[in-house]
Amino acid sequence: MVGRVQQDIRNGEVSSCGVVLAVTESVQGVPSGKLLMFNGSFSLGEGAGLVKGRASEIDVKSLLSGRASLEALKPLETTNVWMKAPGAPATTPIKGQSIRKSDDPGYLIYLTDLTSVIELTKAVRSNQQIQIGMRIKSRDFDQALFGTVQMTEAQTQQFDQCINEWVNRMTTKYGLGESADRRDFSSSAK
Repeated sequence: MVGRVQQDIRNGEVSSCGVVLAVTESVQGVPSGKLLMFNGSFSLGEGAGLVKGRASEIDVKSLLSGRASLEALKPLETTNVWMKAPGAPATTPIKGQSIRKSDDPGYLIYLTDLTSVIELTKAVRSNQQIQIGMRIKSRDFDQALFGTVQMTEAQTQQFDQCINEWVNRMTTKYGLGESADRRDFSSSAK
């Protein structure tokens, strides 16, 4: 599972911070055929988290050749996506919201509670496995992929800085002080 930092700056300050993810089923022992792939992201925003994602298929030979491209991906109509950190509930739309189609073709997007996204963030920062689930149209089950998110050292440092700036901004804006939640969240840095 490969990750890179996703960050939004508004008025010179970090307004959201998260991770863009790409994960493929294991190719071990699979000489040909199609593999399921997930592309998406999660992020911490102001008052809510955001989850976005889609499922695709990719040809094993194309993937193993090292020449795989976006043209090699076949988007699959996806009806649900979720992410889950160890010991935490999976992401779901917040009350009154629903999963909807994103402006990006094939992607779904929804607002979720901050707690589940904070737990995902803590799992990524402490190298714990996370789960990503998706449901393909016409299937009556979710398929889940899992793993630890791999980022370069520079990406990890950028993520830590982004999270710290986001926490400081939320603390200042909403007067959180040194609450137990803030200490728990901040202490997850490597």
